[in-house]
Amino acid sequence: MLVARLFQRRLILYFFASILMIGCGSNSSSQKTVSSTSSNTAHSTSDQSQSSSAQAIEDNEFLSAGAATYIPSNNIYEKDAYSHAITAISRDAGLEAIFKQGDHTFRNQRKNTGPLINDTNCQGCHIADGRGSLPANNQIVSRGLLFKLSLGQNAAGQDIPEPTYGFQLQTLGINPDGVFVPAGTAGEPHTGEAFVSIEYVLEHGTYPDGQAYQLRKPVYHFKHFSFGEIDPQTLTSPRLAPPMFGVGLLESIITSDILEQEDTHDSNNDGISGKAKWVYDNTQNTMVLGRFGWKASAGSVLQQSAAAFANDMGVTSRFNLEEPCSPLQITCLEAAARESKTQNTPDINDILLAAVEFYSRTLAVPARRGYNRDTQQWDEMITQGKALFTEAACSQCHTPQYTTGIARESVMGTLSNLTQLNLLNQPIEALSQHIIHPYTDLLLHDMGGQCEPLALEDTTGNSCLNSSDQCHWVQRCEGLADGRPDGAATGREWRTTALWGIGLAQTVNPTATFLHDGRARTLEEAILWHAGEAAQSLNTFKHYSQQEREALLAFLYSL
Repeated sequence: MLVARLFQRRLILYFFASILMIGCGSNSSSQKTVSSTSSNTAHSTSDQSQSSSAQAIEDNEFLSAGAATYIPSNNIYEKDAYSHAITAISRDAGLEAIFKQGDHTFRNQRKNTGPLINDTNCQGCHIADGRGSLPANNQIVSRGLLFKLSLGQNAAGQDIPEPTYGFQLQTLGINPDGVFVPAGTAGEPHTGEAFVSIEYVLEHGTYPDGQAYQLRKPVYHFKHFSFGEIDPQTLTSPRLAPPMFGVGLLESIITSDILEQEDTHDSNNDGISGKAKWVYDNTQNTMVLGRFGWKASAGSVLQQSAAAFANDMGVTSRFNLEEPCSPLQITCLEAAARESKTQNTPDINDILLAAVEFYSRTLAVPARRGYNRDTQQWDEMITQGKALFTEAACSQCHTPQYTTGIARESVMGTLSNLTQLNLLNQPIEALSQHIIHPYTDLLLHDMGGQCEPLALEDTTGNSCLNSSDQCHWVQRCEGLADGRPDGAATGREWRTTALWGIGLAQTVNPTATFLHDGRARTLEEAILWHAGEAAQSLNTFKHYSQQEREALLAFLYSL
C-alpha cells in the first residue's frame, strides 16, 4: 500500500498497520470536543471553528487514554499491543492478580461450553484482544464473524426471534465426545446451526484525479441448516468481533457528555443526526445508554460480556441462565441437559465473570505513534492529516476528546483476593477522570444502503426451490446497511466506532479486516464505503489530492 510505504519512510522507528471504520459528517468543518468542568456535572460540548488551533493535534493526544495509555519500553508495538493492563493495575499486586485471572478465563474454554457456539473462548473471536478474522476460505467455519437474526419487530418495537434459530446463528455444535462440529458434517447430528460462506463482488471506482480504487461487496450464502429450514422472512446481520481495549474508559464517559451531541432530527441542518440508543441492561435491571456492540445494543461491559458468554459460547451466568437452544432444537436441549452441573446452576460463577469484566475494563489503550517526545513535535504529515480529517467533518461523529467521570465498581461488587465479591461503593481510580481521545460519539448514525430479502439461489445465481448443497439462502445488500432493525437502531444505522488503536490492528492480527462485516481490507476502503450521513465527508475525501488523501490516512495510522 503506497501510503503505508511513504509513512514508514517518514517514521522509521514506528510500525504502522491499518484501518477501521472512519469519518462521517457533513460539509461542516467544526470539530467536537467534550470536556469536563467538574468530576460529575457541568459538562459541555464545544463546537470549535475551522481554525489552526481546532485542527492541530495537541501534545497530550500522544497519550490516547491519559494515564491509562500503554507505551512499550522500546517504542516498538508487537502483537500483544492490545493486551496490557493499565499501569495502575499492573503496579498493584492484588489488582494485577484479578486482571490475570480475567485474562486466563478470557483465553480458555469453560467447562460445560455449548451445546451451540460460535467459538470455544473469548480470544477465539477477539484475537489477541483485537478484531476477529474472516474465514480464510469457504471451507472453514465462520467464528469471528457471526450473524444476528430476527423477523423484524412487533408493534411495541421489540425484536422478533427467528422461530427455530433465535436471535443468532451458532455455527458449531458439540457432540457427546466433546468435539465441536460444523454444520453439514456428514453423519453427525450434533452440529452447528448452519454454514455460512462469503462471495465477494468487486466494485471499481475512480477518484476525480483519475486514481482508481477497488471495493469488495460481500454476498452471504447460508446452507446446511441443521434444525430445519429458516424462515424466508428472516433478516440477517453480520457482526465481526471488535477489539477489547479501552472499553472500560468508554463506559466511564459521563452520559450527559454523549447526549449533548445527540441531534436526532438534525435541528442544526448540518447533515448529522446522531441518535442515542437506550437499552435494558439486565445486569442493572434498568434502562441505560447503549455504548457497546455495532448497534449500541449493550449498556455496560458486564452486560456485553455475559451476553457473549451465553450466545457465542453457550456459557450461562446468573444474568443469562438459558442455553441458546430454541424449543425446536431437540438435540441441543438434550445436550444441555447432560451438562455436568446442578439444574439452573450457571456455567460460569460470579467470581470468574467479575474477573473477566475487570480484565476487559482495564485493558490499556496503545499510545499514538508519530510524536517525538524529545522535541515534542508531531510528524508533519500527521499534523496535515488531522487538519484534513477535521476539514472533512469526520470529527463530527468521531469526537476526538472526553474527560472520563468516576468509574464505578461492578454492579456485582469489588472482587477481593479472587474469592469474594463485596459492594464497597469504591470507584475504579485507574479509569476515572482521564483525558481520553477515542474518536467516537457513541451515537447511532445512518450510513446509507438497503438490503434485498433472503432468496434461494443455485450456484449460478438462478432461483431455486429447496435448500441443498446446490441451492442456498442468499443475502445481498447495497452499501453498509444490514436491513435488520436492532431495538431503536434501524437497518441503516451503526454506532460510531472508536478509532483509537486502529493503526495497530494488523500488527496485533495480521488477518484483521475492517467495518462491521470485515469487507474493508484497507483504511481507504473503509472510508470509501461510507454514505448516508457521511456522504459529504466521503465527497470531500474523494476530492482531496492524492497527497492529501495519503496525509489523512497517515493521521489515522497514527491513532
